[in-house]
Amino acid sequence: MSTSVHIDRFSGTLRFPGDADFEEGCFGRVFNARRPSDRTPAAVLTAGSEQDVVDGVRLALERGWQVAVRSGGHSWAAWSVRADALLIDLGGLRELAYDPRTGIVTASPGIKGGDELNPYLGEFGRFFNGGHCPSVGIGGFLLQGGQGWNARGWGWAAENVVAIDVVTAEGELVRADETHHSDLFWAARGAGPGFFGVVTRFHLRTRPLPKHLAHTVHAYPLDLFDEVMTWLHGMHHTVSDLVEIVALTQTPPTGDGPVLLVTGVSMTDTAEQAAEALAPLHANPYADRALLRIEARPTTLAEQLRGQRLANPEGHRYLVDNAWLTRVRRRGRAGDPEGVHRAADPADLHHLVLDGPAA
Repeated sequence: MSTSVHIDRFSGTLRFPGDADFEEGCFGRVFNARRPSDRTPAAVLTAGSEQDVVDGVRLALERGWQVAVRSGGHSWAAWSVRADALLIDLGGLRELAYDPRTGIVTASPGIKGGDELNPYLGEFGRFFNGGHCPSVGIGGFLLQGGQGWNARGWGWAAENVVAIDVVTAEGELVRADETHHSDLFWAARGAGPGFFGVVTRFHLRTRPLPKHLAHTVHAYPLDLFDEVMTWLHGMHHTVSDLVEIVALTQTPPTGDGPVLLVTGVSMTDTAEQAAEALAPLHANPYADRALLRIEARPTTLAEQLRGQRLANPEGHRYLVDNAWLTRVRRRGRAGDPEGVHRAADPADLHHLVLDGPAA
């Protein structure tokens, strides 16, 4: 391996602090408009080819830089912007190819799951359970496990990674799977931004595209929060594993205050299968007190993605936080199932995805 990399050999663009378009290279593809102000990369490489990635890692080795990677740019914390590191932006790598013999699709990390990958696979009657927000690139999503469509029934998206092409920390391009470079393969399925390599290509197992989608939506006043959530927690394992269940508090566009939404999206092949799969959610004992009831209404993936776009608009400033609750703030009530604690005010809960397996 050569230890000398000439900076003019890249087919893409290498930018340094002080260059006119350096800031655009740092932040132009960052989804969250709330950009970090305390981190400046040593350089930004917008890769034009796989060889650029190899040479970029070797350049970083030569100059003593760490390496940060951007795939889709959807990290709310902008993890790809790292102080004194070489930022390698993979947005220019656009490979997308499907093999009908194996059902395997190969895709570059910057390919967007909802906007690009699944529309492409739909032409072959196939589907990949990528991220809900359609503009999320598959790279960071898969490296962090990938809680995608119907993870409750289909598993995490990273479970469908069958191989990766990866540039190692030594600057060597290898293919990793269960039997070759398996340490890289298993580490990639959950390592997140700490992964010790740069993935340039994913090889993904696809599944048949569901022929009939339907959804159920119940909206409840927050004073029923405890009752509805206790019921849902106790029964969700009985719902078909072809149903994605989400509970969240949301303020409707009417501005009448937050409500509790309990939703289910079924991914079946017929209307009859959808009705049967969603039926347990319709048996909610508090359904007659719901403010809104939509039950087993036909929908499409495109309609669901439109809703996700509305919930995740481009160009906004996002702030996210989490908490591990160690003390109960409110006492339980008589008749609560054992182990049920009211650890937070209902208005504090925003989004709960029920991923437990079906019975």
